[in-house]
Amino acid sequence: MIDTSDGFTADARVCFGSGIGMTCLMSPPAAPLVLTNIDFDTSGGCTEVVMISGTAMCVLAGTTVSLPNGTTFRAVGSRPLIVLASTTLTIDGTLTVSSRRGVASGAGASTATCGAAAAPQNDTGGGGGGAGGSLGGVGGPGGLGDINMNGGIDGTGEPGLPAAAVTPTGIRGGCRGSNGGNGGGTVGQGGMGGGAIYLVAGESITMAGTVSAGGAGGGGSSDQSGGSGGGSGGFIGFDATTIMISGNVAANGGGGGEGGGLGGQLGVAGADGGLGSTRADGGSAAMNDGSNSDGGNGGQGAAGATAAGSSGGANNGGGGGGGGGAGYVYVKGTLNSSGTISPSAAQF
Repeated sequence: MIDTSDGFTADARVCFGSGIGMTCLMSPPAAPLVLTNIDFDTSGGCTEVVMISGTAMCVLAGTTVSLPNGTTFRAVGSRPLIVLASTTLTIDGTLTVSSRRGVASGAGASTATCGAAAAPQNDTGGGGGGAGGSLGGVGGPGGLGDINMNGGIDGTGEPGLPAAAVTPTGIRGGCRGSNGGNGGGTVGQGGMGGGAIYLVAGESITMAGTVSAGGAGGGGSSDQSGGSGGGSGGFIGFDATTIMISGNVAANGGGGGEGGGLGGQLGVAGADGGLGSTRADGGSAAMNDGSNSDGGNGGQGAAGATAAGSSGGANNGGGGGGGGGAGYVYVKGTLNSSGTISPSAAQF
């Protein structure tokens, strides 16, 4: 492995990029690389594994790199993914490290180091909702449970509060949403944060397709337990002399899960983070039981100009989970964009 941490003088013949993900290889790429339809696990099959600021990264490298239109390349696994071209990198298909409920999380999401969120309160009358995960934008707080104070501890089930947003100093995944407070039923799991991907080219990057690192939706809970928070968006980086984006770049947060209602009613999971400025919905369903005993609705995930996740809703059952905050889009080089970038790119 090669470490490109501060203080390391690298051989210019095998190093690419000038940003926080400058990547140095043992030898330069020798052939073109065409990415295909695949779920790729970064724990193996890498061109090389490099250390950048103490974190192991999976590199896929070629003299040129292309992802054809109609092709979806999804990366999962513990290591963030670096896609490197010594000359030009062209993305016409879909390249994703997004996390999704019920499947493996996006590359690098499971090993991200995140700040501690304040846990929601357990209350058999209605647990508090879990907070959404935070990265570039703050997650939404959970919602109050047991607002009619009909059982459990004296008072309401207090909600979880999110960790602070941060500005990433390296390639890293997003942050998981918090689990809801226990109200006596099943507590849904917080949504995983989006993964991490860094695109670097010796000359130019042309992106007419889609690159995504969305957070997963938070799980719904049952029997008055609080809904869980949505995951934050992850990290997407571009590093080249010229970067042309006419497609869709998105690191949006997942929606929060719905709290559990009275009488065993199961809350609905939040939606996974999507594309563009459309916010992922929090879980919501009318229980139709003739009384005000639903769980609180989940909060929406961050997207577009809204960097923060929304708060979960309050109700007599479990509180709703907060929506996941925005991820982070990093650009090092001259950006020419007619596409959609969510959240707005930080340019260096």
